[in-house]
Amino acid sequence: MPDDSNATNVGTSSEISKTRWMDGDHSMTYLVFEEIRDTGKTKVWQVQNSDNGSVLGEIKWYGGWRRYVLVTEADCIWSPECLRDTSKFILDQMEARRK
Repeated sequence: MPDDSNATNVGTSSEISKTRWMDGDHSMTYLVFEEIRDTGKTKVWQVQNSDNGSVLGEIKWYGGWRRYVLVTEADCIWSPECLRDTSKFILDQMEARRK
């Protein structure tokens, strides 16, 4: 679990906490990372548009690379800022997994 000091709870959805991640002064305001599954070893998060809740992709474990990866929906367009925010989220999850 990532350090809660970097997160702000933005609501709940059927017992699953939606969290907006923050990195220093930068708030990741366009994305919501919602944990949708926990296999016991790894987790799966759905990446959603924070404005309308549309699903943009999933972050899940990719065994071939032994790391979390982003699997996007077809024809999903990503800005450099959203890519950076998603990368930060994945790196945070990898660090938490090592602990």
